[in-house]
Amino acid sequence: MKTRNLFILAAIAIPMVACQDKPDTPAGPDYQELTFEATVASVDGVDLQFNTGESISIFDGKANQKFTAASATSFTGTANANAESFSAIYPYNASYKRTSGKVNVTIPSAQNATAGSVDPAANFQVAYAASKDDALNFAFMPALIKLTIAQGEEIVSAQISADGNETISGAATLDPVAASCAKAGEGSSKVTLNGGKLEGTYYVAVIPGTVSGFTVSFTNALDSRCEIKVAVAELKSGAVADLGTFDTFKWVEAANPNPTNVAGAVIMKASFESADFSLIGDGGFEDYPRDTWKWDDINMQTVELIDGHNSPKAIRIDRTGTMNMSNLCQGCVWQSCANERDLFWVIEFDARVSANSNVDFYSGFSFNDSFGCWYREVTGGAKAPSQDEVVENGRWFFNDEAWHHYVFEDFNYPTQAWGFVHLGMWGDPNVAPCWSEYDNVIVYPKGYDIKGTSTAPVSASVLGSITNATFNQVDGLGKVVAWMDQNNKVKLAFSDVTIDGVLYPTAIAETESTDPSNIQISKFNKDHGVITPYLALEEGELSVVPDDIFVQNGKTYMHYYTTTFYDQGFTLNWQADKTGFAVSEDNGNTWTAVEKYWAASAWANNADGKFSNASFVNHDGYTYMIGSHAGRDNWLWGKSYAARVADGDDITDPDAYDYWKNPGWTDKGGEWSIDFVNHILQGDRGTYDIIWNPKFEVYQLFYRADAAQGIVYRDSKGPNADGSWYWSGPKLLTKDEETGVLGSIQVLKVEEDGSVIFVGSQI
Repeated sequence: MKTRNLFILAAIAIPMVACQDKPDTPAGPDYQELTFEATVASVDGVDLQFNTGESISIFDGKANQKFTAASATSFTGTANANAESFSAIYPYNASYKRTSGKVNVTIPSAQNATAGSVDPAANFQVAYAASKDDALNFAFMPALIKLTIAQGEEIVSAQISADGNETISGAATLDPVAASCAKAGEGSSKVTLNGGKLEGTYYVAVIPGTVSGFTVSFTNALDSRCEIKVAVAELKSGAVADLGTFDTFKWVEAANPNPTNVAGAVIMKASFESADFSLIGDGGFEDYPRDTWKWDDINMQTVELIDGHNSPKAIRIDRTGTMNMSNLCQGCVWQSCANERDLFWVIEFDARVSANSNVDFYSGFSFNDSFGCWYREVTGGAKAPSQDEVVENGRWFFNDEAWHHYVFEDFNYPTQAWGFVHLGMWGDPNVAPCWSEYDNVIVYPKGYDIKGTSTAPVSASVLGSITNATFNQVDGLGKVVAWMDQNNKVKLAFSDVTIDGVLYPTAIAETESTDPSNIQISKFNKDHGVITPYLALEEGELSVVPDDIFVQNGKTYMHYYTTTFYDQGFTLNWQADKTGFAVSEDNGNTWTAVEKYWAASAWANNADGKFSNASFVNHDGYTYMIGSHAGRDNWLWGKSYAARVADGDDITDPDAYDYWKNPGWTDKGGEWSIDFVNHILQGDRGTYDIIWNPKFEVYQLFYRADAAQGIVYRDSKGPNADGSWYWSGPKLLTKDEETGVLGSIQVLKVEEDGSVIFVGSQI
């Protein structure tokens, strides 16, 4: 999803309010039904006639009024009869607003071929009447490029490119009074004319201006290409620039000798090493930036990442205010098990405190459920002279600035709850130094094998960009999901992708790349030269968002959700319309949506939508799904859920799944059972990708955490026999400052040494 600075846009708009036509309902004595006689614009040889039933926008000084053609020479509607003048634009658009006499429009970068005429979406005409009794004499505003294509070739598209990269399509302003058209902002140097079979004379609307010349690129039904250079001096409003007749074509394979980079995508490789498994802190090897943690007290001004005493990193906090509790938090999930009475939680950590400190430090964890919040802490106090080096279940602390190890076993907590680990200290820095440092913070259930196999991040490096050897330039994207197809070649599914200045909701790109560290697009999936969406938007939908694509059972599966609303400034509020699978029987070329959906979230906070966003991994006889609401939770309270379907059952059917309910799984109770499942993870989370790493024999779950300012991951040995499923704390994998802001990643390959190669989508 793209983010815009709404505050800045609002600030820019304020000075213009006085110059705009203000919304006004056509009512009251000033409003009357009016009829304007009209003459259509005349451009030599071009059919620009109005048709009965078409509409125009009339600006009467108060609003944009809709007038409809009762005939080819008159328009009728309701407007302010006492207006000083009337301006008109054809065709009608309810969103048009007039500012300082001008109206912003978009001259399309992709236009449909209309024999002898221009694409109706680009047929911009304006007129001006000094009074309600005057006629509207329309004038055509863009410049027109004429090209004639001889018979005998099955040409499906023609792309006109300005050789000097001049803007010829995109944002433009129309001035009905001055009868002018001009560039108004971002645009493209290209216009593509699409049609089933191009034969005859066609006209293309472009923004007026001077260009150094054109390259016309023709594409045939075999996706071969022919380029022809044409010299043009000037493009004038309402005038035709004739490029001549094209009757000789030298076809070549459509391979760009100068591949371009795909804007918004990056290829990366990450490596890991074995480390002791830790359920929450992983303090011995995690590289936490300060924003991975939340602190509650404004008096604690300094929170920093420091070198650990026997691990790479530790956390230090300093008091700057007096007598208020400071707090660092990390969200987590406390899980029950089959024998709840035997479940005790243990926290271990290393800490040291400023010398001569007269105050108390603390570390512990909190349980939260329907009965409230329960705090359990290891706290300090006056040191006992006989205190041992290892402090167990005690309140004593050492203020000698030396590291000491603390262990605290909590009472059993028999119900499912969410909570957080917290660190902090009391104190008055005006009386004595007041700081504390913490390392190797781990939390686990008593008796759990905390020394099992886990993975620690060693490095994550950018290998390069996805390159594009087609002549269809990718200017930007909302998201890209990559996968290895059944021929072991990389394929790419784009969402909200801008290609040659045209925004497509979805598109599929193919490559010849069997090496995921070197990906180059060889072609886009097209129908008669036109890029075809793999899933089209339905009415009211804003986007189709794929989140995982994988090959299984001889088919290719795409899990996706569609959005009908999202708040650009608050990534949690994404409204999902539906979520489920599309399946491809031809190796990812065409897709069919399965008519069985999981409950999509009306809003991300609702009980529904637990699997709107999901990722899948097949291992040990099951396909496991980790899911969440649409959007991202940028807070401690984001919840993740789990489900699984046995090999041989229908992956696309919600009723075929068992849902994790802690402990154990539901028994295929139907979609209603989703409302009763428990979350398996707690904390800041985004779009997932889950894999099984055979080198380390762990699951790895990758996702974006906004608070961490990068991609993080957790790992797990997998579900236990008693139905519990424990995950490590999040570990920082990539940093925004090094990779750009990655919204999601997709792992393409797990190498023999356990390292992974993945594609990231930049926000």
